[in-house]
Amino acid sequence: MTSPTTWRWLLALAAGVVPAAMAQICTPDDGSWGYAYMVRNQSDLDVIAASCTTINGSLIMGVNYTGPFSLPNVRNITSLFRSEALTEPPYHPAPISADLPDLEFLGDGPWFGDLSTLTNFSAPNLKRVGHEVRLRSVQSVNLASLEEAESLRIEGNIDRLQLDTLKRISEGFVICNSDNCDDKKIPITSLNLSLPSLHTAGRISIHGRLSK
Repeated sequence: MTSPTTWRWLLALAAGVVPAAMAQICTPDDGSWGYAYMVRNQSDLDVIAASCTTINGSLIMGVNYTGPFSLPNVRNITSLFRSEALTEPPYHPAPISADLPDLEFLGDGPWFGDLSTLTNFSAPNLKRVGHEVRLRSVQSVNLASLEEAESLRIEGNIDRLQLDTLKRISEGFVICNSDNCDDKKIPITSLNLSLPSLHTAGRISIHGRLSK
């Protein structure tokens, strides 16, 4: 189901409120993931980046994806951004990094709770997420412009997390500087966490060791 936030973005595109440079809307074919692009290598991403600034649907990282993941030019993904999951090998993709330098709006995701190989995630211009942000095993996260999301969960050996523009998390907000939020594991690093603008959160849970 398309969220109210997503509809506002689509209406803004149609009305010309969003600049023309952002109006290259690409709608994927309907398949097992709904209207979604399944990407299995960097070449698939390069094709999307050359043609689209808005993905009117989902972006799914296929189980065979390995190495860096880079998607410039795309500013809006109206639905889901997540990894494919199977019940037999290969169970999950194995990216080492994900870089979306121009992304500003995401309907749901990134949902990468099953990816143990992803150590770096960067979306420095992402402002709004309609539903959930979930990252696991990360060592570096850049969400420098994020203002709001429904829920946020970040786990990993992180020493610095600057969320200076984050204002609102309507539901759960979980930060752990260890994998799986395991309190029995001693964190490798101390976390420098910055949340100067946060004024609303449904629930906050911070695990690990914070720096002074």
